[in-house]
Amino acid sequence: MLNKKGLHYVDWVISMGTFIIAIIAILIYLKPGVKPEYNRESLLSIIETNFFNETGWMVRKVPLFIHELQNPTYVEDRYVDIDYSSGFSFNVNVPSSIDQNNDKFRCDAPPCANLILNFAFYPNQPLNKDLPMIKAKCVPSNNLAACDAEFGSSETLDGLNNGLLTSLSSKDYNSLKISWNYPLSRDFAIYIDGNKITSGSEPPQQANVFVKDIKYWKLSNQGARTSTVINIRAW
Repeated sequence: MLNKKGLHYVDWVISMGTFIIAIIAILIYLKPGVKPEYNRESLLSIIETNFFNETGWMVRKVPLFIHELQNPTYVEDRYVDIDYSSGFSFNVNVPSSIDQNNDKFRCDAPPCANLILNFAFYPNQPLNKDLPMIKAKCVPSNNLAACDAEFGSSETLDGLNNGLLTSLSSKDYNSLKISWNYPLSRDFAIYIDGNKITSGSEPPQQANVFVKDIKYWKLSNQGARTSTVINIRAW
């Protein structure tokens, strides 16, 4: 049978063991010096969302149907006037029979009838995500035999802007991580068709690198699309 001194010793051992186990459990929970864990989806989502916000833009394509447009006369000017939101510009294919003077289109070599002019409206500031309001106005407005024109249904295209891609590639990588709210303890890289756009230092050999490929397109201010592949890496 244990005496009282022996019992106190056993109690002390049990108490000390419990204390040590508690300390170990706290240390395991807090993981001092260990980087916080981030899953694949959250890291890649941060990069993808911010990348498209900084490099994507939209172009609005719309056909102009000129049903009838007669030559101007000394008595009466006749033309189609294109009215659209400020902050936008456009590209348009102009047939040889039409004379373009800024936003005004006149008949230069009749007959000028049953023509289609394809417009592409784009923002002067590519990060502007608004769509332009557009309208075709005939002068004179009350003589369909002299001028009859209207816009058809429009199509809004989205894609990468080459100028914005160049701008992104020139930005400081560490500043980019901060503005994108990307974990400072982590790194990433973005490639377009195999060409590096931005990246931190190369990942360590033992690093777990998450990779995502996105098939997309570059979009010109004429509304022309070119296929491209975006490669995102996070570690």
